[in-house]
Amino acid sequence: MKRSITIFFIMVLISVFALSTQALDLTNRLAVGANGGIIIPASGNVVADSSVSDYFDVGPSFGIRVKYGVMKWLSAETGFNYTYMKLKDEVNEDPVNEPYLNMPQFYLDGVVELGSFFNNPDNKLNPFVKAGVGLYPWKVTEDGVNGDAMTDGGEEFSKTSFGLNFGAGLEVFATDNFSFYTESKYHIVFTKDEDKFGPDFDNTGYLDVLGGINYYFPLSSSK
Repeated sequence: MKRSITIFFIMVLISVFALSTQALDLTNRLAVGANGGIIIPASGNVVADSSVSDYFDVGPSFGIRVKYGVMKWLSAETGFNYTYMKLKDEVNEDPVNEPYLNMPQFYLDGVVELGSFFNNPDNKLNPFVKAGVGLYPWKVTEDGVNGDAMTDGGEEFSKTSFGLNFGAGLEVFATDNFSFYTESKYHIVFTKDEDKFGPDFDNTGYLDVLGGINYYFPLSSSK
């Protein structure tokens, strides 16, 4: 039995090696990209029995990113997205003003490049999965996207929160150096702060749905 298990794992390792010998290789390549799309408020209460999706509309999300191929199947990515979501009219108690949830994102992700496991030297498709951490300096404004933070009991409705994210997508190479991609990424933002916002305001979740472009700069003559 043990011998069979050992043989099985050896065969798996040989298969993975064979699949990747002529596959997509982004090692030591630097990509600069830009993206745009939408952000969807998804989960977490802002008041008792009402979630962030009950209070805010879908909004725009756009940003820039830099990615570096650490090894054949793994890249490190950092970037910035600017996002905001308008307070829904039905919960806005002051129709003269237009409050927004303004939530920029600074993130650092690890990206598993699944295209590196396709045994095809002409492969142009690179599915990927990613996960990482982020900082979210958010505020709920009194009026307008970039307005002053709303106050409640003398406390500003703003905070810089830590968060986690995970997602998946597909990258398509038009040339060796230029690619298009689409991805969805879920953000868990640790917005909860009972001392500042009370017991009903929870950690919140948001879904980015994005499309973008990358340009790759080879940092060495070998791939």
